[in-house]
Amino acid sequence: MEYRVKEYIKPGMTDSEAIRAVLAESASDTGRTIIFEGKDFFLSEAIILPSDTTVIIDGCTLKQNDCTFDNIFRGDNLDFAPQNPYGYAVAVRPLKNIRIIGKNHAALIGPDRNRFTQDHPACGSGEFAIKLHMEMTGDYWGWRSHQLHFANCDGIGIEGLSVAKTRGWAMTFSFCSRVMIHDIHFDTHVKNGDGIDFRAGCHHCEVWNITGYNSDDTVACTAIAPAGYDTPEAEKIPLPGIYPGEPARLILGRDDLRKMDIHDIKIHDMNISGCFHGVICLAAGGLQVYNIAVSNIVEAAERSWPLVEIYTGYGSGYTKGDLHDITVENITAATHDRKDFPRAAITVKAGVKNVSIKNVAQKGTAAKYEFSDPEGINVDE
Repeated sequence: MEYRVKEYIKPGMTDSEAIRAVLAESASDTGRTIIFEGKDFFLSEAIILPSDTTVIIDGCTLKQNDCTFDNIFRGDNLDFAPQNPYGYAVAVRPLKNIRIIGKNHAALIGPDRNRFTQDHPACGSGEFAIKLHMEMTGDYWGWRSHQLHFANCDGIGIEGLSVAKTRGWAMTFSFCSRVMIHDIHFDTHVKNGDGIDFRAGCHHCEVWNITGYNSDDTVACTAIAPAGYDTPEAEKIPLPGIYPGEPARLILGRDDLRKMDIHDIKIHDMNISGCFHGVICLAAGGLQVYNIAVSNIVEAAERSWPLVEIYTGYGSGYTKGDLHDITVENITAATHDRKDFPRAAITVKAGVKNVSIKNVAQKGTAAKYEFSDPEGINVDE
């Protein structure tokens, strides 16, 4: 059944209140379609989607209000302790069949003004505390800084959207399968302004027809397991930031390390620019990234980092070959030499197995390739 959000707006009601009314009325509908049209919608909280939901954004913008510290969309399958609403989930249920479809220049836009804080845990406490006026943006502030965040979901389709004014990663997925993302235009200018992040446990996904600018990686396949992740005390492990970026991982990743691997991902047909990488494959902590196909990537403007990088880091425990069976072909880079830190069009900074590179063009001044260990890499000129 179709639910048109504008029809639920009553005098004195906010757009977020109307959206909650739609979700409440459609709660028993296992094939709901929620339609945004006819006006721009202003959000003070996340739109929390149940399974078997299609969202259509037709000729309008979903924009977050100033100082909103939340996602635009996430699934309804994550439960959090009341005293820790931004931390790790205490329960993660399966989610399935979510589609978000943009039409006629649909857009997702973050706040004009981000929330600030003067209490920063990294700056000490008590009489020794250093008070900073800091924007709550970027990796340090965890999963609520993501525009779209989905975990443990099978079957996601996202298409036809312009995404801007992000507060961190634009689209993030963990333990998700059959994710199809296409015809997306990014315009991100924030610390850690990634476009699409496949995190631990993602598999059988595809990304294509991506354009625009990202202030960090455009597409990332990042599988990292911190030391002690599988222990009952894992939630007490000091975080690299204030809040975790993957709130579902302590529940879903404890029983089997291989469930946290990233595999069978296709990334193709992108015309992009940005500050950091176009595509990365990153593994650490015993996790693996494999069966990744990257093709037809064009760099629209010069950058100072590799267009494609395959590497380890952000943790120890990497074993040679944890990154394996990766193909990179038909790549046109515009990377230039940095005097302080030269970078090639494609770099491999790990011991890998069965990595194939073919048909690389370099419009910039940097080299085509840079390998820390050439064993396991086949280059076809």
